[in-house]
Amino acid sequence: MQTIGLNAILLPDETVKQASIEMSQKLSLKYDVLFTLDGIRYHPHITIYQALYPERNYRIIVDGLREVASSKKQVGVNMREIVYYPFSRYSARGFVHWNCESNQDLLELQKRVLDVANPLREGLIPEGLLKMEKRKLVDSEVQSINTTGSLPYPFHITITRLRDSRISGWSIPRKKMSFTTNKLYLGRLGDHGTVVEILKEFPFRVD
Repeated sequence: MQTIGLNAILLPDETVKQASIEMSQKLSLKYDVLFTLDGIRYHPHITIYQALYPERNYRIIVDGLREVASSKKQVGVNMREIVYYPFSRYSARGFVHWNCESNQDLLELQKRVLDVANPLREGLIPEGLLKMEKRKLVDSEVQSINTTGSLPYPFHITITRLRDSRISGWSIPRKKMSFTTNKLYLGRLGDHGTVVEILKEFPFRVD
């Protein structure tokens, strides 16, 4: 069976996009990283729901996401703390996330996208998640993998991932920025949760 990794996402405005890229590039100069955001090969984004699907369901997914977006108004996003996950955090070790505040609009959008997209993966789970040692995961992570084929991260922009997650003793200052978006996007999923191609865009409802 042919499969495809897809990510239903929000894209930041130009200011937040450039701030994300700048942080990623600065870290790449200081550490050995697995990818660097550039807005071309690796797109800054906020994941709403990512999963592995049978390729034959692609068109159904696109139609479903278009319907979800058409009933949704613009979404406000507030970027806040920047978090580094060290070696001790098994499921996320090495990741640097720029977290955003969870709000009702984001949660409702995520629920609607899950309702449409999750059944269409037909139980598929990415190989990387299947290989994880379940004993090193918390119960909520195991449940999320089994029921959605994805890990339950807070809403965030992934800035980069350090190859050596044993690095410690550093931090990035809290960076508060806000933006609104009036579109949902569908991206092609790359390694480490990256989005390597923007496939479709779905405008939100305009009253």
